[in-house]
Amino acid sequence: QQMLEKRAIEKEIEITRNIQNNILPSAKLFGSNFEIGIKTVAAKEVSGDFYDYFQYTDGQFSFLVADVSGKSLPAAIFMAMSSSIIRTLSRNHELIPEEILKRANELIYEDSQSGMFVTLFYIHYNPANFEMEFASAGHNDQLHIKKDGSYSLLRGTGAPLGVVPQTNYRGGQICVEPGDMIVLYTDGAVEEKNSSEEEFGLERFAEEIILRKDKKAAEIVEDIYRLIDEFSGDNEQFDDFTVLLLKFNDDYQFVRKFSATTKEIPV
Repeated sequence: QQMLEKRAIEKEIEITRNIQNNILPSAKLFGSNFEIGIKTVAAKEVSGDFYDYFQYTDGQFSFLVADVSGKSLPAAIFMAMSSSIIRTLSRNHELIPEEILKRANELIYEDSQSGMFVTLFYIHYNPANFEMEFASAGHNDQLHIKKDGSYSLLRGTGAPLGVVPQTNYRGGQICVEPGDMIVLYTDGAVEEKNSSEEEFGLERFAEEIILRKDKKAAEIVEDIYRLIDEFSGDNEQFDDFTVLLLKFNDDYQFVRKFSATTKEIPV
């Protein structure tokens, strides 16, 4: 009887994992001036992280990474609900990132009686003028790595989704250049610890990516996960790992139609 019950639970977890995998986008992006590398690895049987990207009919794009509080099946269920809400809102091309997060927060708050919440970083990208608009819901500062090897942090203000109602969000705008990289990640990519309880850390994370800036985006992401896995040694993976890396090709001529304001935080 115990074996049957265990198998039934394992089957439910497998079904949940498959549902999660189907939620994540699988279509490739074509016809623009960047390449994309993505890797997500769950710490437990199922993940609380998710990501999304979408190409609109006019050739513009949206990208996001998100991290649900908690782990295992409750986080997976909350992830499915949250990602569905955010995906539906983000398909509305008329909404700016701050408004998408504001509306998502209101909807997720209605269903967050368990006290769970979502941190999220959202980007809208227009290849016609190489401008990015972004906003954050309590998420980590993200990375803008420049061709010369320097980097800045992309930072927004606003509470995680589902914590408080009627919250406003404020992000910023940047223009990317040929050879730049935008790195979206969850905290599992920087907070993994080794046997001495030392964190991998954001600075090391950025430096290792910069060392590999001449590689393909997908290769960089794979290398970074391998490094973090080796860094943690025999320790069990502590948190879900998700990295979405955009690398802008340097064989395109970048022309700004206007000067975008920037709210980057220099390191």
